[in-house]
Amino acid sequence: MPDLFRRLAGVSLCTALALAGCGGSSAPANPPQPPAGPPTFTVGGTVSGLATGTKLTLNDNAGDPLTVSANGGFTFATPVSLNGAYAVTIGAQPAGQTCTVSNGSGSGVTANVASVGINCVIGPEFAYVVNILGNTVSQYAIGANGALTPMAVPYVQTGYQPDSIAVDPSARFAYVTNSIDGTVSQYTIGADGALTATSSTNVSSPSIGGLIMSVAVDPSGRFVYVAEGTTIYQYAIGTNGALMAVSSPTVTTGRYSDSIITDRSGRFAYVPCQDNSVWQYTIGTNGVLTAMSSPTVPTGSLPEFIALDPSGRFAYVPNRDSNTVSQYTIGADGALTAMSAPTAPTGIGPQSIAVDPSGHFAYVANDTDSTASQYTIGVDGALTAMSPATVSTGGNPTSVAVDPSGRFAYVTNSVGTVSQYTIGVDGTLTAMSGPAAQAGPTPVSIVIFRR
Repeated sequence: MPDLFRRLAGVSLCTALALAGCGGSSAPANPPQPPAGPPTFTVGGTVSGLATGTKLTLNDNAGDPLTVSANGGFTFATPVSLNGAYAVTIGAQPAGQTCTVSNGSGSGVTANVASVGINCVIGPEFAYVVNILGNTVSQYAIGANGALTPMAVPYVQTGYQPDSIAVDPSARFAYVTNSIDGTVSQYTIGADGALTATSSTNVSSPSIGGLIMSVAVDPSGRFVYVAEGTTIYQYAIGTNGALMAVSSPTVTTGRYSDSIITDRSGRFAYVPCQDNSVWQYTIGTNGVLTAMSSPTVPTGSLPEFIALDPSGRFAYVPNRDSNTVSQYTIGADGALTAMSAPTAPTGIGPQSIAVDPSGHFAYVANDTDSTASQYTIGVDGALTAMSPATVSTGGNPTSVAVDPSGRFAYVTNSVGTVSQYTIGVDGTLTAMSGPAAQAGPTPVSIVIFRR
């Protein structure tokens, strides 16, 4: 019997040793996890009515900015804690629209929030007309029927002989070049579209001199470019709209630059010059222009203006002394290439061109014969004259513009008026009933925008 007990004890000892040798442990098979942190919940909702190609910025609790560029659902990156609060606001409105928030705030959050509503609507339209011999800008509201109505204050003062105007994409600031005194007048834009001169009305440089001809704002609303003589002046836009020279304040261009434009991507800029060329540039992230490897492309005689189609694939330059429009394709690198049919005929003395928002139609103001040429734009970008090829304007038209809806067109006339047209489904212009809108002495430039 004692031998039996000894044998059982030995088996138990060997078993214990074997288990120890195999790594046996008294620790639990599933060690306890650290306690979970307090729960958090997402905040989001739905955007509706946002126009294609625009974007807005949303904030939550005065931070956590979120850029939205399409209708549909959205969610902020930063969640809120249990029993926390949220407050969604508009950080930046989309160009030409006004967005409002519903169900935008709450507290005591215990579940994900997906009920915030953002509704965007098209804003009112306004027009500014630069009067070169009046030293003024006429300002108008645009009615539902497209008619221009002078504002309660029908015009504001500029510098000496203003020549062009540009509005920033947010429709908060406007800039006017004054061709003789070498300045840029700066304005804020009210909710009613009215201009107010800023405290630093004029930005000037002793080296500018005079003959400032054109101004453009890049699509980001961060930079302004001013064309003068053989120089482009480059500015950054401050939060209050004030202009500040960038690190490289100037860049060389051709002789007598009459116009400047940036493409919708904000990567390229183009300047038609009276040396019968278009100078072409890339735009750096700091706003500085750099001439492309092929810095110029030829135009016809005396190019006056330039317009791009909304897709950014085509460019058009009216040539005043050639009675043509030079037409180009735009490469992925921004370089212009003449189309297989390099020009399209115009009326006499083409001075300005506008492309409608759909990119299907184009219009040219012809100074000498007081007409506006009208074209369809093919899938290859080529212009084809409509029937009739021209419509009458007021005396000696100087510029043309199409409203953001693509339903109305406007032509400034040297005789102090603005011709107004409706645009048919086929793109043809029909003069509105009633007299032309009155402007100041010798209007030379017009801009249409939504607030």
